[in-house]
Amino acid sequence: KNIIREIGTPSIRTVANIGLYHIFFSGSEIYQFDGHNCNAIGTGNIKYIMANINKSFSHRSFSFTLPEQDLYCLAIPTADSEYCNLIVVYNYKTGSWTYWSFNDLDNALLYPMSTGNFTRSYAPSWDDLTTAGYQADQMEHRWTDLKASDNFTRIVLGDRYGYLYEYHPDYYLDVDNVITSSFVTKDYDLNRQGMDFRLLELILQLQESEYAPAATIRVRASVDFGRNWTAWNTVPLDGLAAYMEKKVHYNAMGKQVRFEFSFTNPLVFESFKVGFAAQYKSLKFDE
Repeated sequence: KNIIREIGTPSIRTVANIGLYHIFFSGSEIYQFDGHNCNAIGTGNIKYIMANINKSFSHRSFSFTLPEQDLYCLAIPTADSEYCNLIVVYNYKTGSWTYWSFNDLDNALLYPMSTGNFTRSYAPSWDDLTTAGYQADQMEHRWTDLKASDNFTRIVLGDRYGYLYEYHPDYYLDVDNVITSSFVTKDYDLNRQGMDFRLLELILQLQESEYAPAATIRVRASVDFGRNWTAWNTVPLDGLAAYMEKKVHYNAMGKQVRFEFSFTNPLVFESFKVGFAAQYKSLKFDE
């Protein structure tokens, strides 16, 4: 606790060691502490967090980090939930923010309560060595020299019912079930701020993941801050190109626009552009 400024935390589990500094949630702000200076970093997001957090159960908040992605992840209870149901994600390298939630196979919301992490290490089996055409006594290495480790951190989350879930970037199946992911963008001002516009197209630049085959992506738009949405548009990621450009067409009037994307296989979003003049065709770099 900072005695002079009266800065503490409702839960010591929100404190994460990033290396040169710590990040923690004070109950009213998210801070970065380097041992001397305590700087608020939640600007632009803390109002949303404080308007939605269930303060009566903020002591159940906790955090974890994904160091390979430079992410600080803060789990908090929101609305009338007594358990954490929203994860606030801060990229401490770029300064960007996003929000996560997880559903189980029945599409019910998960309520994580605790976390841990590990890095998997593994070594070749005896069969692996003999199949390669040589025996252990022919090797110049010790068996422990052959150990390999993952190049990323595996996160384990425990929920309110005692179940454990493992998270890491390579997962796109959950017990042989396809994982459906979705995200919603922020609201973008188009034309002059506060002026009406006609939304005509969305241009997507995509890259397929190396871990999964091509799939489809669904996208819809809202021009009234999420109160109403267009019908889902399905965008097929067909062809042989790893990089591609796809267009989705609209005809809607509004002052701002947000998009929701839903997909089953991992994808890399290079960028997207919002247009006012549709050209009515999609381009792939292999054509």
